[in-house]
Amino acid sequence: MEFFSCAGSGTAEPVAEKDSVIVETIEVTNEDDIQLNNGAKWKVDEKMMSFIMKIEEDATGFSKDAKTKSVEVYNQLASSISTNLDSLTSNCTMSGQAHDELHKWLLPFLDLSEEFSASSAVEKSDSLYNQILNSLGEFHEYFE
Repeated sequence: MEFFSCAGSGTAEPVAEKDSVIVETIEVTNEDDIQLNNGAKWKVDEKMMSFIMKIEEDATGFSKDAKTKSVEVYNQLASSISTNLDSLTSNCTMSGQAHDELHKWLLPFLDLSEEFSASSAVEKSDSLYNQILNSLGEFHEYFE
């Protein structure tokens, strides 16, 4: 059996048939994606974890009741998150790959926190608040 190639000058040239095809699957990961520690969660330093848990406690304890929803209330939460993030970053004692993986989560969370702090509309604050909750959920997928 002969196959013909249509590439190039427009003339057909014979291409030899191959008896077998070897297929190799390569998993491609983005270096910005958080990776698990050989299938396990990364350990976060106890002191640093306390600041993350405080952020989560404040965020999950925050009431989104329609009666109390206001930019001022969101700003109070944003201030608390910002204070705990400042403490977290100034008390960083981790190193190695665990540290690097934590930063893959932390840097976008810092940006999200800044945007949340700067928000001046309830709808925008509400959307950012939901993103904060989602990010904290993602944290627990990779860290303990």
